[in-house]
Amino acid sequence: MAHFAEIDENNIVINIVKISDENEHRGSEFLSVDCNLGGRWIQTSINTIAGIHINGKTPLRMNYAFIGGTYDEERDAFIGPTPIDVENYILNEDTLIWEPNIPKPSEIPERFDPSVTMWVWNTVRLEWEIRSRNTTYVINPENITEWIEESSIEYRNYLLVSGSRTY
Repeated sequence: MAHFAEIDENNIVINIVKISDENEHRGSEFLSVDCNLGGRWIQTSINTIAGIHINGKTPLRMNYAFIGGTYDEERDAFIGPTPIDVENYILNEDTLIWEPNIPKPSEIPERFDPSVTMWVWNTVRLEWEIRSRNTTYVINPENITEWIEESSIEYRNYLLVSGSRTY
């Protein structure tokens, strides 16, 4: 299946559709004329992110298109939707992905096994956390040199959404 994004007059992605591989070579015409949808259609690849194709093939337009995102004609690339709290993010000019304006720490603390641990950006608290073996760890608010399980913190002035429970 091939994916095509419909772009409005301001280069905003307003729709994404899949079509059969047999129509991929003329996808824009197929959607506009044959399907009588009109509009401007540009192919996008669900397997492309940050300029890399996840299957090792040739990447297409830097990133997969998302509704509300933009198509940059000069770069022939898709950029994801601008975050609501854009002041907390910057657009990485190399990958065209919105990233937190606080850099991700470069190393995993010794206490954690790097093969099952990764840094995760918390969009509520606007900070980096560690996720290891399906458990999230945060810096202890009482001792910033210590990492503790997120569930063991008493949140007085924080909103924590964990699964289906809000604390």
